[in-house]
Amino acid sequence: MKLGTTIRAASAMAIVLGVGFGFTAVAGADGTSSIWSQTHRQALFVETDASSGNTILSFTAAVNALPFAFVFDNAGNVVATEASNSSVSTYHVNSNGTLTNLGNSGTDGAKALCWISGANGYYYGSNAGSGTLSSFDENGSGAPQLVNATAATAHAGTTDSVVSPDGSFLYVESGGAGTIDAYAIGAGGTLTQIETIFNIPVASEGIAAS
Repeated sequence: MKLGTTIRAASAMAIVLGVGFGFTAVAGADGTSSIWSQTHRQALFVETDASSGNTILSFTAAVNALPFAFVFDNAGNVVATEASNSSVSTYHVNSNGTLTNLGNSGTDGAKALCWISGANGYYYGSNAGSGTLSSFDENGSGAPQLVNATAATAHAGTTDSVVSPDGSFLYVESGGAGTIDAYAIGAGGTLTQIETIFNIPVASEGIAAS
């Protein structure tokens, strides 16, 4: 099976993609900017297209070392992982392109929390060094809170994850074991494993669902 192969899960269609290591980029929630993280520079960057047509590049040092992946919450804030201490931090995107940390980081005590996906106000971190998933939510100020340090157990080398478009299922790729685990997302952000797909190329990274 090659990268880019489409595989059908019982609950949805999952597409395995190939991506690079240590670099995450995504369009900003406001549609006018791009945000990316670089682990070797320990920072988050925001590139904004101003109304004048100029491009503004802003640099914000991550709260903790090894910023890796991020998603947006419902308010448009950045919810980012930091692999050094398996933590999640949140940042408000300011109009000038800078980022403001929204409070204390949440840490799950696992190893190498790298990837993250969000659904229904909950955020699921993939702990690459532990083979587990942890869950977080946010307090009233937007700061992350640990909900469950071990929301689910996956397989070795837990890597990318993705939520189905309807927010009902979470798919987690474990590149070390060559698997994709499917979980039903329940009340309170609980995860119930419903399926495992084997024989995914080992060391694959990148997944999407439709």
